[in-house]
Amino acid sequence: MTEPPKSEGSEEICPNCKKPIKEHSPEQVMECTRKLQEDKSQA
Repeated sequence: MTEPPKSEGSEEICPNCKKPIKEHSPEQVMECTRKLQEDKSQA
């Protein structure tokens, strides 16, 4: 946990599952990223 604290209100929320990206496991990050990229390519 050596990341500098982000300013309040800039918490990154995953558009796919609506949870903070910080709380994702690496597997969740990969899964959500893949789903979001698939959604973009379909749009």
